[in-house]
Amino acid sequence: MLSRIVALAVLLVAIVSTSLTSAQQKKKPQEKEHFVYDDVRVFYVTEGIGAVSPVDVDKNGVPDQVENVAKQVWAAHQLFCKVLKFPDPFESERYQGVNCIQVSILDRTEMSNLNGVAFSRAQRARSIPEGNPTDRAIVMAISSQLDPTKNVTPTHETFHLIQYGTTYFKNSWYLEGMARWAEHGTGKDGLGEIKYSPRGPWPQISLHLQQ
Repeated sequence: MLSRIVALAVLLVAIVSTSLTSAQQKKKPQEKEHFVYDDVRVFYVTEGIGAVSPVDVDKNGVPDQVENVAKQVWAAHQLFCKVLKFPDPFESERYQGVNCIQVSILDRTEMSNLNGVAFSRAQRARSIPEGNPTDRAIVMAISSQLDPTKNVTPTHETFHLIQYGTTYFKNSWYLEGMARWAEHGTGKDGLGEIKYSPRGPWPQISLHLQQ
């Protein structure tokens, strides 16, 4: 009887240990490094899955890919909200208290093989030495396989954050149509190659353009 109890106890310990190990393996580690560019905060890793390119031409200790993602997000926010006067999500009723854009650079496989994704819910900003405990962020993720000097996905996702701050309406014809238009803000004759005409990928009627 005693030997049976001991055997069951050993089996239980083995099962619990296996479950804990499995859970630890499935738990995704957070990005360890961060870079702050004004109100844009980029989190990334330099090793393993989702690692960014190590190229650092200016040798300032921050990978160029990370800096370029941050600068494109910042430029898009400035262009659309400060210059073109689109509603600033930092000032929206939906995102009260938000004061930064938080960007995670992840492997594409962690984002359903997308180049980027913007999230509609604000959250408490991740703790960093440059921040404050009360900071709140609107959030996006960008693929680590993406070269922001040739791809305007960061602009696309930034515009989604502007849309989310303006309305809860999320039909794809509205979100994607406008976000693709927004890509031209930083892409045309600038950072990236737009794969469709600046006039748009949709049929356009001359009469409509004159109105």
